Amino acid sequence: MRLTKILSSALLVVSLLFLCSWSAKESTDGYSIQKKKENVVYIGSKTFDISRQLQFQLQYTAKRNREVVVALKRKGVWIANGVVSVKKGSGIIKVPISLTSRLKRSKKYEIDFYIRPEGTTWKEAVTSINNMPNITIE
Repeated sequence: MRLTKILSSALLVVSLLFLCSWSAKESTDGYSIQKKKENVVYIGSKTFDISRQLQFQLQYTAKRNREVVVALKRKGVWIANGVVSVKKGSGIIKVPISLTSRLKRSKKYEIDFYIRPEGTTWKEAVTSINNMPNITIE
């Protein structure tokens, strides 16, 4: 019992230290989470027309050449993602997602978006946000 309390306390301290190295921000335009002055903020619409290509508008700041990724999911299951390469600096971009099958009309889609080093995977992401809910396809 005492060992469990010690381990729980140690895990809590490690978790808090990890969280302190990240800075989450919510603005009136979107959501972002950032580390070391690199960030990505979703500034686009959360409602999309089913008959058009999906394009997600983001604002970013990158310390080096990077890739900005948007992954579309439904009920936690990955559907497709789009990647746009960006140069060092700041800007606003649109990340298109190409679909291999037609989407269902729903208010239950979600997106992940983040910045990663060029040629890497989500595991090396410099910034990350998970499960931005309530993306609507009508």
